[in-house]
Amino acid sequence: MMNKGIILLLLLGISVGAYARAITPWLIDYGSTIAPSQIATVSIAIVDPDNISPSQFKQVSTKLFAYISIGEVNNTRSWWAQVKGASWLVEPNPDWPGAFRVDVRAKAWRQLLMNTLIPKIVSQGFTGIFLDTIDVPLYLEEKNPNLYQGSRAALVDLIKSIHKKFPQLGIIPNNGFPILPDIGNIITGALAEDVYTRYNFATKTYEATPEDDRRIKEDALIAFRKRFKKPAFVVLYGKPGSPLIQDAINLCQKHDFDWYVAGVSLNGIGQVEN
Repeated sequence: MMNKGIILLLLLGISVGAYARAITPWLIDYGSTIAPSQIATVSIAIVDPDNISPSQFKQVSTKLFAYISIGEVNNTRSWWAQVKGASWLVEPNPDWPGAFRVDVRAKAWRQLLMNTLIPKIVSQGFTGIFLDTIDVPLYLEEKNPNLYQGSRAALVDLIKSIHKKFPQLGIIPNNGFPILPDIGNIITGALAEDVYTRYNFATKTYEATPEDDRRIKEDALIAFRKRFKKPAFVVLYGKPGSPLIQDAINLCQKHDFDWYVAGVSLNGIGQVEN
């Protein structure tokens, strides 16, 4: 078994000779009922800071990363009243009722993140932040280049600014494939969804990711690991033990991706790699 100190160095991107494969057990649970005994089994846990506080887990060494969405805002957040009706909430997300896509170029949104939301996470004592929905600015600029020109550049600048202002925080971005070359040197690792399996919102079933999409995401993660020598975390949506999931686990093992099996709600402990 690899020394925990070496694993931590690898997670932080500090080279220890050649990058040796070390399983980094991790989990995501956005619920409020996770127990210290469950947290203690993993190296990294991504949780919702509105539901979980690091003060609950002082006795464990697990690195706690706080969820924060930078490409969408949900109307269930306690601070929703501060942003409701803002011009930079550009459109709803049809797959997630109550979620609204954000124009990441907006100064007001950037200020809220940098001066209020992230400082609160820091004050709670989290080790790092999990940046969700960073694919939204990329999607908006691709969909309407004239209207959302510069969204990708603004996204990269925002993430770099977060790192500069809060250098003590680890950063794990979600689904940021096109910008990994731009931010790879400042992040802890890269997380990805729908690489091998995905949830079909129309049929409400789990299915294999189409080959073309799979290849794009897989190749991006392989390139990221090769260049930056950091972990690639892959969420496998589906039922633990199913043929769909077992095939996906085999592919993760083939490419040295750290996997985690979960339901699409990410509410409750799934299957952890060990």
